[in-house]
Amino acid sequence: MEFRKDLTHLGWEEVRNRQKKRLPLVEEWARIAGIEEGITLLDIGSGPGVFLDAYSERIGEQGRVIALEKSMEAVQSYLRHSNRANVKVVCWDAEQPYPEDLRDIDVITLTDVLHHADSIQAILRNVHALASANTRILISEFDPDAEGRIGPPLAHRISMGELRSVAATQGFEGIGEGKQDFEHYFLLLRRG
Repeated sequence: MEFRKDLTHLGWEEVRNRQKKRLPLVEEWARIAGIEEGITLLDIGSGPGVFLDAYSERIGEQGRVIALEKSMEAVQSYLRHSNRANVKVVCWDAEQPYPEDLRDIDVITLTDVLHHADSIQAILRNVHALASANTRILISEFDPDAEGRIGPPLAHRISMGELRSVAATQGFEGIGEGKQDFEHYFLLLRRG
């Protein structure tokens, strides 16, 4: 199976279709991270944004979703399919320091994104700089101990232990973890 971190081997419509198949994970992520009406959520690496619409519905008109996505093509794919008033999508490389106008974030989600990164450390360092003591950070990744029927090849996956270790070196403490359907695991973090 061919794998490229930038997903150019698939195209954003294919990524969108794959995200749709994993939509049931959003309900579990919402429960784990406390994604509820009225909060501000930052989604890092939203791709074509299927999960953004689910978050948008959950937080309602009083909440807001901000998405940072590195690929302008992915941003354009999202905008072709959706135009929600409480969602703002910004073309931004999450490995670079975040825009200064990002404030008061309740939940930060990084779902199915870190295995695409060149520097997990840079992303988590930037998340740490942005997060307050009350911000909940949810990371969900494809499990390298799974069968490998969906998602990236097993060799391109990040183990929970490795991710836990990198998060600790960047100043996070774990407040929850577990296995999920669709060959996923999650870590719930906060600033240590």
